[in-house]
Amino acid sequence: MTMLRLLAHLACERVVVDQDTNQISVLSILQDLNVAVFPGATIPEKALAPMFWSSFSLWESEDSDHGVSFDFKTSLESPSGQILTHQEITTSEVTKPAVRVITKFSGFPISEQGSYHVLQSIRKNPDGEWEQVSTFRITVKHVPTEDATPSETKG
Repeated sequence: MTMLRLLAHLACERVVVDQDTNQISVLSILQDLNVAVFPGATIPEKALAPMFWSSFSLWESEDSDHGVSFDFKTSLESPSGQILTHQEITTSEVTKPAVRVITKFSGFPISEQGSYHVLQSIRKNPDGEWEQVSTFRITVKHVPTEDATPSETKG
């Protein structure tokens, strides 16, 4: 079976495509996310860090891939193994030596401490089987904040 070959898979804050050169810049690769927790505080279930982030994957095609369409799925798996979100992207027929897949997400879950996994899967469109080809780990750690107290609002 013909299948693109994965060259890179990263989770980051932003992916920039230069308008003039078409070159890619991957900014601020995500590996560790430290969450400050005040003494006695609990993080609500389904809490999200207010941030935008992206998944970037770069695929190499072979001559046999040209004219074939592929689906890509990027999923976020929690430390307990639950798929929290996913996005699917379909390419038109492959015509170039490389395929870039950029998926953008809003918010990152922080309620569960541990290793989250950004999963990258591919299938031949339209009826192929999904094949998970890469996992990128992001570790969320709850860090006690000893010297800080929540601010009070006085009227």
